[in-house]
Amino acid sequence: MNQVLEDNQKSLLSVKNLKIYFPVEKSFLDRMFALGRLKFVHAVDDVSIELKKGETLGIVGESGSGKSTLGYGILGLANITEGSIFFEGLKINSKLSLKQEKYKKNNIQMVFQDPFSSLNPAMRISEVVTRPLMVSGNKYTRSQVRQKLNKALNDVGLREEDAGKYPHEFSGGQKQRIAIARVLIVDPELIIADEITSSLDVSIQSQILNILIKMKSEKLSMIYITHDLRVARLINDRIAIMYMGKIIEHGKTSEIYSNPLHPYTRALLSAIPGNKMENKIYLKGRIPSLINPKPGCRLYSRCPYRKKICKTEYPKMVNDSSGKHSVACHLVKSI
Repeated sequence: MNQVLEDNQKSLLSVKNLKIYFPVEKSFLDRMFALGRLKFVHAVDDVSIELKKGETLGIVGESGSGKSTLGYGILGLANITEGSIFFEGLKINSKLSLKQEKYKKNNIQMVFQDPFSSLNPAMRISEVVTRPLMVSGNKYTRSQVRQKLNKALNDVGLREEDAGKYPHEFSGGQKQRIAIARVLIVDPELIIADEITSSLDVSIQSQILNILIKMKSEKLSMIYITHDLRVARLINDRIAIMYMGKIIEHGKTSEIYSNPLHPYTRALLSAIPGNKMENKIYLKGRIPSLINPKPGCRLYSRCPYRKKICKTEYPKMVNDSSGKHSVACHLVKSI
């Protein structure tokens, strides 16, 4: 098996200097007169993350920060402009053999944000949930398929008799349970959960979160993508804060909440209702364009503490001595 090994063999997933740029279509006049340089949306811009087996990492940021695109890139649903993605030592964003491709697809699964559009309305739940088994390349007997189906449904709090129903017969929360069961049935090594509670009522959100907490207790590795820091606190071992395509702060969940260092992280925490933190920050102004962004800190136009250097030079990531907290901000010289 031709595989590229990552330096840190203890990492289940290693993303290094990942860039995902989307080209912007030129206007008619630009094409007619060959005006301007090529324009790209810098959706993910030089992002590096590590995930160990049995760990849960939260990717937190506003809509448009690039967190979902990062998840799609890991899964192979977005074209990688530059960078490397290693999964258990295998470089998965390179040309893979059929055996390696099957290994990747079976072991990295994603639960999407919208349960209403992620389930085929013409298929019974038994077909929806067992579909990954059918395309996995592995052979199962009818008895094995039925056993795995029943276990997956039970794991997410659904009944075995629900297997014969259609998606329209279920509520939004139940549909998200079905989507989770579809992922769990192949026993993946890594699950990417993309805003899976954002379209649900608060009472239903707690039920889905309880399922995720149970999965976490069983040492299932997970990347949890969300804009809600209240939710992120409940299930993640570590949190990475994204803003305009970049990770601007990263650390243990307790560190992020007790000692937020980046003004943007503090602003996110300040927006949580009932948060009694001191020196709250409320950002003003619009988020700048991600099309060929200007040099310097991406938060420059909105930051109340900005300096002259922030406009022209992007800050380097500063790490503390333990490696448990890091931040990219000119205001923080050392940790």
